[in-house]
Amino acid sequence: MRKIVFLLFLLLITGFFSCEDNTNTDPGIIPPEDLLNAVYSDTTTIRAYTVYDDTIRTDNARYTALGSYYDPIFGRTTASFFTTVNVAQNYQNFGTNPVFDSIILVLRFRGTYGDAKKLNGYQVAEVFEVTQDIPADSSGYNSFSQISYNPIPLATQGFVPIFTSFANQGTQLRIKLNNAFGQRFLNADSLTANNVRNLIKGLYVRISPQTTASQAPGQGAIVFFDLFSEVSRLAIYFHNDQNPDGLEMKLITTGSSNVRFNRFIHDYNASAAADLITQLNNPGDPTATRLFLQSGQGLRVKLEFPHLLNYAANSKIIINKAELIIPADDITDYLLYPAPLNLVTYTLNDDGSYNLVDDFQFNYFDSFWDAVNKQYKIRITQHVQQIIDGKYNTNALFLDTPILSKNTDVNRVVIFSPNHSIRPMKLHLVYTPVQTQ
Repeated sequence: MRKIVFLLFLLLITGFFSCEDNTNTDPGIIPPEDLLNAVYSDTTTIRAYTVYDDTIRTDNARYTALGSYYDPIFGRTTASFFTTVNVAQNYQNFGTNPVFDSIILVLRFRGTYGDAKKLNGYQVAEVFEVTQDIPADSSGYNSFSQISYNPIPLATQGFVPIFTSFANQGTQLRIKLNNAFGQRFLNADSLTANNVRNLIKGLYVRISPQTTASQAPGQGAIVFFDLFSEVSRLAIYFHNDQNPDGLEMKLITTGSSNVRFNRFIHDYNASAAADLITQLNNPGDPTATRLFLQSGQGLRVKLEFPHLLNYAANSKIIINKAELIIPADDITDYLLYPAPLNLVTYTLNDDGSYNLVDDFQFNYFDSFWDAVNKQYKIRITQHVQQIIDGKYNTNALFLDTPILSKNTDVNRVVIFSPNHSIRPMKLHLVYTPVQTQ
């Protein structure tokens, strides 16, 4: 009999601690012993809208984007870039009887987004000479920065973004530029940090508009290059009497004295899905069942919780756990168009700058893509508590792709809104009313 009682006691103890562990509470929010009075809800009203992203700085992004693709849902996206160059070393003279051979723009390849296969990935790059200075600017550059350039291209070259290694320098795109442009550098007495900007102010590289216009839904890709790599450069090849086999002068794109920035253009007006066009033409439409997120100065989602304060109408409450469940479209081709690895939530300060939710700093903040269940889960426990306490406006939360990669990536994802009939977005809320004496 004593053994039976003892076993029952162990089962009760085990069950008690198992229940305690499964609550998965956010640290420091509420003591575990208070969970006996906790209340659970997943019926919080959420209003969600697709909105345009604000202008973001695209200068000095980790990778430079170039390409064009026609997304069957998001429509056409193009990426181009501006860059300045500087000497890798000073070239005080070019030897006896220097003869120009060729000039090549070399771009160190890092990856693609979209369909890079031979038939669908073919694109035509155009390279132009910039005609104005591009100084380092503390306010930065973005997709709308106006930089003048000579409309006659230095090069027009087709390519498929499947590259091979060259001269043990890794995979790269090599574009042969106009010989007359290259001869300019040998016509100078020297090529140094002091005179290089007089010879070349910069380059603008884009995809031919004809390529973009000819792409069908599902065709094309964005290609990423590393302009911080010393492999990326303007290579000027020549020979002289001392070196008949040839020499190379390098004008590199890396270095603090250079400016590099991306330019993204999204065509949501005609080529995108009908429900996306409808949302953008009718801001605040509460009936949408799908929402759209896209990097590269694209789209984000605004969230509103109009009745959240009702939970504290009768008594003070402590938020134990607040978790957004964000299902994604499960028919998208995630191999061709990978979803962002994670999402972020933030409010906006008065000056328009981002203010990440306080939960972001804690280990429990898990906003990563769940490829199995096709969804994201984001803890916003601290933020909801601050809304309840009156610190934040309930209509000021944004859902977005990672801030630090918005100026480089073009990842996108379609998520379901709170109106979706099968897999709606929800806020899972666990809270404890505080009993006042």
